[in-house]
Amino acid sequence: MIARIAVSAATFAIDKPYSYFVPPSMHLQPGVRVMVPFSRSNRRVEGVVLEVGEGREENLKPVEQVLDEEPVLSPTMLQLAAFLRGRCFCTYFDVVRAMLPGGLWFEAKDSYTLTPDRSWEEKPPRGACPGKPGTKRKKSRFWGWRCRRPWPLPPPAPKPPPCSEGS
Repeated sequence: MIARIAVSAATFAIDKPYSYFVPPSMHLQPGVRVMVPFSRSNRRVEGVVLEVGEGREENLKPVEQVLDEEPVLSPTMLQLAAFLRGRCFCTYFDVVRAMLPGGLWFEAKDSYTLTPDRSWEEKPPRGACPGKPGTKRKKSRFWGWRCRRPWPLPPPAPKPPPCSEGS
């Protein structure tokens, strides 16, 4: 099977759907994000599957990874992306990226560290961020709880000595 994919690394001059070989163990649908090798250096880039069909598979690079289980774009949205690409001065992937929800590229990661000055059995002070001494938790309107460091005011500048007149 062959997949026609719009890749993120394509500039306007070389913007077109590129053909990639779909391994037999992989199931692709139009509208799914994938990782594919691109250019001579085989740099891994993100792409969106535009269509899947039969064709000649020789000399094609394989799709490396599927990023979504379900399609993130419907067939109607893919048709709209094709229309906007022809109408506006942008690449296919730029149009697709504008249609996708912004949270697809973010991933929550928790990290924990042990500090030498406190035991891990001690509880952090109320309102403090764990693992970051001198920081406080603040409720953010957009991002939930976040840690912030209370920055002290800079010390006042020293006053210059008074001028003595008549010297």
